[in-house]
Amino acid sequence: MRNWIAFSIALLPFAVHAEDRCPWMNRATAGGLLGGEASMRVTAADADNGSCAFELRQGDSLSRLTIQVTTMRTPKTDFASYLARCPNGTPLKAIGNEAVTCPGTDHDERFEQVVGRVRDHAFIVRVSTTGRGADAGALRERAAKAAEQVAGILF
Repeated sequence: MRNWIAFSIALLPFAVHAEDRCPWMNRATAGGLLGGEASMRVTAADADNGSCAFELRQGDSLSRLTIQVTTMRTPKTDFASYLARCPNGTPLKAIGNEAVTCPGTDHDERFEQVVGRVRDHAFIVRVSTTGRGADAGALRERAAKAAEQVAGILF
């Protein structure tokens, strides 16, 4: 009996597979923003640099939430290249430092993107959909809520 218990304990790490974790948002929160249970892909090296992507497919519609975080060496000059990804962006108050939001399209996807920074971390949050039902205001609201959470984690 004792050998069986020891054998079972030895195999436990192989039987239990921990899901990759996104340092800035969990799958349940992302799913709530997207409107259902989302899949997740994480390419985060650590809590300071990396990305997470969440997807929800409902029929012909695909909704995505992506988060990218990068540590900047010289934030005062480096952040300008991030802001350039959101030309003519609308400033967002109380979300990190210098956060802006902007809409866009990428093939058949409509998106709202937030670019911001917290101290020496730049972040980009994008919420997109191929669905016809979501309006621009809903995408903007979801992107702002996601960016608020990311900025809060980075503080």
